[in-house]
Amino acid sequence: MSMMSRPGFTIIEVMLFFAISGTLAAGIMLGVSASVNAQRYRDATNSFVSFLQGEYDRTVNVQNDRNQYIGCSSSGVSPSATPQTPGTGECTIIGRLITTDRDGRVMTSRTVYATRDGSSETADLAALKASRLVVSDVADEAITYELGWQTSLRPAARRSFLIVRSPSSGAIKTYSGTSDSPMSLLAEENDTQNGDINLCIEPDGLVLAGTSGAVLTRGGGSASSVKLIGGGIGSC
Repeated sequence: MSMMSRPGFTIIEVMLFFAISGTLAAGIMLGVSASVNAQRYRDATNSFVSFLQGEYDRTVNVQNDRNQYIGCSSSGVSPSATPQTPGTGECTIIGRLITTDRDGRVMTSRTVYATRDGSSETADLAALKASRLVVSDVADEAITYELGWQTSLRPAARRSFLIVRSPSSGAIKTYSGTSDSPMSLLAEENDTQNGDINLCIEPDGLVLAGTSGAVLTRGGGSASSVKLIGGGIGSC
């Protein structure tokens, strides 16, 4: 009496099954990874735009939250042994100074004060220069921001952005350069009125194509002047 053969898979069929399954799984994982990385990059760029918009809001809607034991005079901002009554100091909050580190990853925003009244000057640049601007180096007044997911500004270099309100016209002015001194940044060639400033973000391997960032549009007068690069706005 012969033994009946049982149905089953050959070794070759099993090997083909695992090979095809592995290829499909690898493709799915690759697609998921690319999608996750692209989302991380979008989060990093959107967060950067929001940070810059917030700094414009701080300039437009000034809040004097300076520590009462921090004094301000024509010589600068420094700790004071006696409490300072709000509104009685020699200085006026006039804007923000944003500086990046050399890697283009970390930004520090500090308060900018006018130590003199420059409102008698009719031109914005002259009025700001006459105001003798100083920046606060007090740690309590500094805001630190780091680009997300190991991204960085491209090219990686130290940059500064001065956002200030003109004491003569009240217009918000933006100046860009490499100096940490607000007075050194006050120059016609540094005025964003001359054109847009594109701040491209290096994806650091997060996306395969289509880099983005933030653009400070010509004039730079409000939070709405900071836009996400893309769709015909700005370029990288």
